[in-house]
Amino acid sequence: MTSTSDALLAFRQAIQSHNQTILLSSPSTSTPVESLSQATHIQISPSIIFPKSTPTRWRKGSSSTSTTLEAIYLAYQLKSLPAPNYTKQAREDGLGIGMVLVTERKIVVDWLKGNSDSSERLVESEKLAAALKAAESHALASNSDSSLSKNLTATPHASSSFLSSKSLGTAGSLRRRRNVPLGQSS
Repeated sequence: MTSTSDALLAFRQAIQSHNQTILLSSPSTSTPVESLSQATHIQISPSIIFPKSTPTRWRKGSSSTSTTLEAIYLAYQLKSLPAPNYTKQAREDGLGIGMVLVTERKIVVDWLKGNSDSSERLVESEKLAAALKAAESHALASNSDSSLSKNLTATPHASSSFLSSKSLGTAGSLRRRRNVPLGQSS
C-alpha cells in the first residue's frame, strides 16, 4: 500500500512537488470522495496511500501525542481560512480535539511548504518508532493486567476517624487557625 512509512514526509514531498493529494473512501478504489469526513484514506501519490488516521511525527502542543495525517492535511488545505472558519470546518470534519491548533497552523504549513527545515514539534523518525512501540507495549500490558487495576481500586483510603470534624476544622471544631511564619512554632 505504501512505499514509505513516514506519512508526514511523504505529504511534505507531495506538496513541494505540487502533486495533488486525493481523498479516497477505501485504499482499493480510485474514485475520490468530496470531503475529509467521507474519506478513510489519503492518496499522496499514485503509489502512496495512507489511512487518514495515520499518526505522524508532528506532536500536538507540548504533549507527546502525535497529530494525525488528516489533521495535517486539513491544516494545509484550509491554510488561508481565518481561524474561526478553520476551527468550524475542522469540527465539521470530525477533528475537534484532534485538529492542529490555530496557533500552530502557520508553523505546520511553513514546514510542509519547505519554508523551515525543523520545528520543536517534529519528532525524529527513530524516536517516533520507539514511542509507538512503547505505546503498543503499554496498551498490551494494561489490557492483560486487569488484576492490577482491581488491586488499585481496593486500596484503603483515609479512615473516617481521620476525617472527623475536629481535624477538618468544621463546625464541630470552633478553634481558630492562625498563620505562623515559617520557622516558628505555635
